[in-house]
Amino acid sequence: MQTPRCNSVSQPIWRIASQNGNYECAIKIVEAAKAQGKHILDAVNKVGRTPCYAAIEKAHVETAGVLAKAGADLRRASPVYFDERQKAYDPSPSLRVRYPLDRTIRSFTTLSCASCGESNPALKLCGKCGLAYFCNKECQQKCWPSHKKCCSKLAKGAGLLSGKMPDPPSEPFGFEDGFISVI
Repeated sequence: MQTPRCNSVSQPIWRIASQNGNYECAIKIVEAAKAQGKHILDAVNKVGRTPCYAAIEKAHVETAGVLAKAGADLRRASPVYFDERQKAYDPSPSLRVRYPLDRTIRSFTTLSCASCGESNPALKLCGKCGLAYFCNKECQQKCWPSHKKCCSKLAKGAGLLSGKMPDPPSEPFGFEDGFISVI
């Protein structure tokens, strides 16, 4: 199988993020975002999907980690909550990774526990990936069988960029904010 080439950022940004988990393309997205302004990280395709959405949809965890650390708006990255046409979960094998990844991103953007979904001021951040929040050790242990499928890969992707993980969004509520229903 041939690896897709990513020589420029002229391809639609959402496709670059979803192409076989190609880290080189994700890094090019970040470089282009720095050169052209952050808006390129949150650029949408014809149906309103962002590069991080495409990475999560295709279960490319490392690419999602790169985009998260670069500061992409993760509120617009949740396939389960954004895509109104997807009434039930996709039965594909990538679901084993997509669902925990989506829960982790949702936890970060809504400032809620990745295990139980509760929001409280004493949430603790996952020390490895820096994206999942947990109420306490029990919630973390309960969620670990699922979260471990994406935790180290998110950390690996985020590790490709220097600096620290950005803070959660200042307005963490609602994945729907600013979205147009596409049917």
